[in-house]
Amino acid sequence: MDSYKDTIEIFLKCFTNTNSMNKMKKTKLICELHFQILESQLKIKQQQVSELESQADKIREIDPDKEPMLQSKKAFVEER
Repeated sequence: MDSYKDTIEIFLKCFTNTNSMNKMKKTKLICELHFQILESQLKIKQQQVSELESQADKIREIDPDKEPMLQSKKAFVEER
């Protein structure tokens, strides 16, 4: 996120000494960059969820008695 913030700050600095059309183009670039960052963060979160589901499956195989604990943790995370 810090690199995202730094990138946005650099783009915003470019706004000084430019005309309105250039500002609009740069705003569009910032929006596109923001979208790309959000997409990559979503992919990372999806991978994390997949890994956690895999770990939960392994825990279920090893110790089926932990199923209620896994379900409660999953419900807690889904609420957030």
